Amino acid sequence: MKRQLGLGRRRGQIPTGTILMMAGVMDILMALGLWFFMGQGDMMMTLVFGFIGLSGLGLIGFGFMQNLK
Repeated sequence: MKRQLGLGRRRGQIPTGTILMMAGVMDILMALGLWFFMGQGDMMMTLVFGFIGLSGLGLIGFGFMQNLK
């Protein structure tokens, strides 16, 4: 019998990789919006919002790895 491809998850299980990737995108958009409205010209705020944006990239990468697993 041929094994069915269930993408390695049980039926009804939450697709955590996709949720992590969406959270990463929203994190980047939030950091961009906050920087645009609050932090232009302020180097400290730019660094803080840059760090938030980079953590969003990390969430996207981690979610992608979860999807590949």
